[in-house]
Amino acid sequence: MRLLGLFVYGATLAVISHQIGAQPIKAFKDCELCPEMVAIPPGRVLVGMPRGMEEKFGIPAVNRKRSEPVTEVIIGYRFGVGRFEVTRGQFAAFVQETKYSPVDSTGCWAGYGRPAVPVNNRRRAIGRPDVGYGLSWSDPGFAQTDDHPVVCVSLDDINKYLGWISQKAGRNYRLLSESEWNYVVGGGIKTAWPWGGDAAGACGYGNFSDLTRALAEGLDITPDNEFQCFDGFVNTAPVGSFAPNKLGIYDLAGNVMEVLADCFQDDLESLPRDGSPYVQGNCALRSSKGGSWDSFPFATLTGYRSIFDARPGQRYTFAGFRLAVTLAP
Repeated sequence: MRLLGLFVYGATLAVISHQIGAQPIKAFKDCELCPEMVAIPPGRVLVGMPRGMEEKFGIPAVNRKRSEPVTEVIIGYRFGVGRFEVTRGQFAAFVQETKYSPVDSTGCWAGYGRPAVPVNNRRRAIGRPDVGYGLSWSDPGFAQTDDHPVVCVSLDDINKYLGWISQKAGRNYRLLSESEWNYVVGGGIKTAWPWGGDAAGACGYGNFSDLTRALAEGLDITPDNEFQCFDGFVNTAPVGSFAPNKLGIYDLAGNVMEVLADCFQDDLESLPRDGSPYVQGNCALRSSKGGSWDSFPFATLTGYRSIFDARPGQRYTFAGFRLAVTLAP
């Protein structure tokens, strides 16, 4: 069902929010090394952005229409979702046990700079990342501990980890679909961000590109470029450092951009209505959601759809992943 009328849109959201919020939160772990998961009940969700929202929140014209039309999805099954993004320590356990070594590792794309003035050649022009040769998940170019989200992982790295943890758990772990991710946020697209419609609430909810980072790196501090608050972190933060959503799930916006199972499509016309991922078209590009410590504010909007380059060797200091698993009825 396509929901274009704002009256219908608002009425339906109230039902969706009630359905997912009425269930008790159940957490589980399938094995010692497995991430903690939260069981999610079946329900409905709206995916996308209402017309006019992209312009209102400053999404560049070239990136508009990705999140249209607003589409209703019915998820008729239970699934588990990681309470946190996969951490550096969890990925390190996989590497240590399997002796995994990426064969296509040439570096990792560093963050997007938004310079107030040209400072030096480490400052990137707006919207243009800079490759960091020699960077890797174990050395992304900034300090991390084992409880930070892992970054600088390619889709192949992620799939290798998924195969390993699935063997440990005894069932098939995977990435979230776009629809599942939107559902887990708690209210679909009920609000601009998971915490509400006001950008001022950002630093209580997650780790974003904010004034902490801007002042540390000499970046443009205007609202279009940085959230106007201080979250205390320049790069990644330990998972769970900020408030969870009502399902007890952390960092759905900010910290790291989360790679999803869907192949990227230019709009939502062909989005599966059953919660499964879109797996046609150009699968060298994957959908991603939530934005990161390095994203423009508009890229952290609940309805916004980012692109992850899934070609071999493509890695980013601001991209990671979260686990999902389909559960029995």
